[in-house]
Amino acid sequence: MHHERLKQFRCQSVEKARAVGIPAYFLDEFDGVLRVLPDGRKERIVVTEGRPVILPLGTIPPWPMTLR
Repeated sequence: MHHERLKQFRCQSVEKARAVGIPAYFLDEFDGVLRVLPDGRKERIVVTEGRPVILPLGTIPPWPMTLR
């Protein structure tokens, strides 16, 4: 139940951020941050040796949103 509500919250947040042209950010389960850019690209941001490392994760389809 909570997992489904969290997924729905993330999808709604991404849709709102895309509508105004800004990225959406979420903490992920791997001690990093998930960034979803307005064009649909997904990136994971992790800190390695004190520096941010950006790992591309692919893209998400346009509306309606589904995050995996």
